[in-house]
Amino acid sequence: MTGRALPAPAADPAADPAAAAAHAVRAAALAVPGVVRLSAGPLGEVGTYLAGERVAGVRLAPDGVHVHVVVVADLPIPGTAAAVRAAVAAAAGDGSPVHVHVEDVDPAGQQPRGSQVPHRGTGKDA
Repeated sequence: MTGRALPAPAADPAADPAAAAAHAVRAAALAVPGVVRLSAGPLGEVGTYLAGERVAGVRLAPDGVHVHVVVVADLPIPGTAAAVRAAVAAAAGDGSPVHVHVEDVDPAGQQPRGSQVPHRGTGKDA
């Protein structure tokens, strides 16, 4: 024994409806043109906590699904947010309200989709 704890196994989306929903919401949001990445918020607090993992930028809450995104500057932000809302609503499929939070605008739009690059100056996950 080395004294180190073994990492918890990642949630099985087939066995855990919350895991399946969080992953579906993440994938749907990242598939929308104009979305650069999801954001965990300025303090890194936004996420869905599952067994052995965290889906940053997605919060499944009693008042609906919250998705925090960083978008490109060269597309209209309201249109991108509306497209995210529609994509996430279709992916969630349960009729829950979808709340889209645009956390930042990436003027270069160069970050890869789904990256976990820290926000400038905060040291927090994206």
